[in-house]
Amino acid sequence: MNFDELFPKRSKPLKKSKKIEASNVLEYMIAITPQQKEPTAKKKKNAEAKIQRAILNMLSKHPAVAFVTRANSGVLKINGRYVHMSKKGTADILGMLGGGSTAPGMFFALEVKQPGKQPTEAQAEFMLQITNGGGMAFWSNNLDHVQGVFDALVKKCAK
Repeated sequence: MNFDELFPKRSKPLKKSKKIEASNVLEYMIAITPQQKEPTAKKKKNAEAKIQRAILNMLSKHPAVAFVTRANSGVLKINGRYVHMSKKGTADILGMLGGGSTAPGMFFALEVKQPGKQPTEAQAEFMLQITNGGGMAFWSNNLDHVQGVFDALVKKCAK
């Protein structure tokens, strides 16, 4: 896995002229993300949560990561008012690469999906905004894929 192929540098940010741009990014991300077979109905219920926990655990120990957190989403009703926990489409995992020799100081967003599922348009749009802003954003349904991306980043920075 080559980091430059996964996240090519742009001389200028992508322009959002239509919703189709997010779809194009989504198609590209689907093409580069290894797919796993869809689990049975019983395993499906907690598959995404288990993958998220494993990824958070790995990233919290990874030398390239300064911090990582789970971004909770949804709506709560507090004193009769509805409060949105985050922007629609916000990725499941947010963090910062450490800077220094292991990785550039850079914001990252990671959307975790259960096997067989893909990001929504809102999630693809969120990831597009992060990459346009100079951050790193991608989605995965596989711990090994995420480990490979961050390991490739460390190798690239070590050169």
